[in-house]
Amino acid sequence: MLRNGKGFSLPEMFLALTVLFLMCLFFIPAYTQLLKQLKQLDEEKLATQVLYEHLEGMLVEDKKKDNFYIKKEGILYQIKWNTEKEVCIYYENNFQRKQFFCEIYYK
Repeated sequence: MLRNGKGFSLPEMFLALTVLFLMCLFFIPAYTQLLKQLKQLDEEKLATQVLYEHLEGMLVEDKKKDNFYIKKEGILYQIKWNTEKEVCIYYENNFQRKQFFCEIYYK
């Protein structure tokens, strides 16, 4: 590696830079994908929380089953009853994609 204590040679420097660039080629896209998945999980968690709070409020206040809109943290959530026992929540995520999931409601 070192010749006579003068430092690295040019081929050694190119080899080290190549290894560094290859590591960046792998880790930077993996990191951005991980951040994207983390954001999606946060959105799903918030949607689940909104649906749970709404259903909990219905149990406590004995409200009728009605379609409902809630805006929380800049996201508009639509709670929609498909059947007597199935309730769905629809929302648009930060990537402008419409998302939804459904749950079964037992009283």
